[in-house]
Amino acid sequence: MPFPTDRGFAALNTKPDGTTTVMISTSVQAGELVNVFAKHVGVDNVRLGPGVRLRQGAAYRYTDQVVEVFGSEGVLHVRLPDTRFGLPTA
Repeated sequence: MPFPTDRGFAALNTKPDGTTTVMISTSVQAGELVNVFAKHVGVDNVRLGPGVRLRQGAAYRYTDQVVEVFGSEGVLHVRLPDTRFGLPTA
Protein backbone atom coordinates (compact mmCIF):
# COMPACT_ATOMS: atom_id res chain seq x y z
CA MET A 1 0.00 0.00 0.00
CA PRO A 2 1.47 3.38 -0.95
CA PHE A 3 2.14 5.86 1.82
CA PRO A 4 0.35 9.23 1.45
CA THR A 5 2.78 11.90 0.35
CA ASP A 6 0.70 15.02 1.00
CA ARG A 7 -2.09 15.82 3.42
CA GLY A 8 -4.20 18.97 3.30
CA PHE A 9 -6.83 20.67 1.15
CA ALA A 10 -6.46 19.85 -2.55
CA ALA A 11 -7.29 21.97 -5.59
CA LEU A 12 -7.51 20.58 -9.12
CA ASN A 13 -7.07 22.66 -12.26
CA THR A 14 -7.50 20.97 -15.66
CA LYS A 15 -5.32 22.43 -18.41
CA PRO A 16 -6.24 22.77 -22.12
CA ASP A 17 -3.94 19.82 -22.95
CA GLY A 18 -6.05 17.56 -20.69
CA THR A 19 -3.54 17.28 -17.86
CA THR A 20 -4.33 18.34 -14.32
CA THR A 21 -2.40 20.36 -11.77
CA VAL A 22 -3.13 19.35 -8.19
CA MET A 23 -2.13 21.79 -5.44
CA ILE A 24 -2.16 20.98 -1.73
CA SER A 25 -2.57 23.70 0.91
CA THR A 26 -3.00 24.06 4.65
CA SER A 27 -6.48 25.59 4.34
CA VAL A 28 -9.06 27.23 2.10
CA GLN A 29 -10.53 30.64 2.93
CA ALA A 30 -13.33 32.18 0.86
CA GLY A 31 -12.57 29.71 -1.94
CA GLU A 32 -8.85 30.60 -2.08
CA LEU A 33 -5.98 28.27 -1.18
CA VAL A 34 -3.86 29.33 1.78
CA ASN A 35 -0.21 28.23 2.12
CA VAL A 36 0.22 25.94 -0.89
CA PHE A 37 3.03 23.57 0.04
CA ALA A 38 2.95 21.02 -2.79
CA LYS A 39 2.05 20.82 -6.47
CA HIS A 40 1.68 17.87 -8.82
CA VAL A 41 1.93 19.31 -12.36
CA GLY A 42 1.02 17.62 -15.64
CA VAL A 43 -0.91 14.74 -14.11
CA ASP A 44 -2.65 12.54 -16.69
CA ASN A 45 -4.77 10.44 -14.33
CA VAL A 46 -6.36 11.71 -11.08
CA ARG A 47 -8.70 9.46 -9.11
CA LEU A 48 -10.96 10.75 -6.37
CA GLY A 49 -11.71 8.34 -3.57
CA PRO A 50 -15.18 7.68 -2.17
CA GLY A 51 -16.61 10.63 -0.26
CA VAL A 52 -14.21 13.25 -1.62
CA ARG A 53 -16.27 16.37 -2.34
CA LEU A 54 -15.17 19.14 -4.70
CA ARG A 55 -16.41 22.72 -4.72
CA GLN A 56 -16.08 25.00 -7.73
CA GLY A 57 -13.78 27.99 -7.23
CA ALA A 58 -12.98 30.79 -9.67
CA ALA A 59 -9.99 29.02 -11.23
CA TYR A 60 -10.11 25.46 -9.88
CA ARG A 61 -12.14 22.84 -8.05
CA TYR A 62 -11.11 22.25 -4.45
CA THR A 63 -11.86 19.90 -1.57
CA ASP A 64 -13.78 21.17 1.43
CA GLN A 65 -12.12 18.62 3.70
CA VAL A 66 -8.58 17.42 4.44
CA VAL A 67 -7.46 14.72 1.99
CA GLU A 68 -4.43 12.56 1.35
CA VAL A 69 -2.75 12.83 -2.05
CA PHE A 70 -0.35 10.15 -3.27
CA GLY A 71 0.86 8.57 -6.48
CA SER A 72 0.68 4.89 -7.31
CA GLU A 73 1.27 3.13 -10.65
CA GLY A 74 0.87 6.29 -12.75
CA VAL A 75 -2.26 7.50 -10.94
CA LEU A 76 -2.53 10.40 -8.50
CA HIS A 77 -5.04 9.44 -5.82
CA VAL A 78 -7.00 11.95 -3.74
CA ARG A 79 -8.73 10.22 -0.85
CA LEU A 80 -10.16 10.87 2.57
CA PRO A 81 -7.68 10.20 5.39
CA ASP A 82 -7.45 6.68 6.74
CA THR A 83 -8.75 7.10 10.28
CA ARG A 84 -7.14 3.83 11.39
CA PHE A 85 -3.93 5.78 12.06
CA GLY A 86 -5.58 8.21 14.49
CA LEU A 87 -4.58 11.36 12.61
CA PRO A 88 -6.87 14.40 12.80
CA THR A 89 -9.06 15.04 9.76
CA ALA A 90 -9.67 18.75 10.24
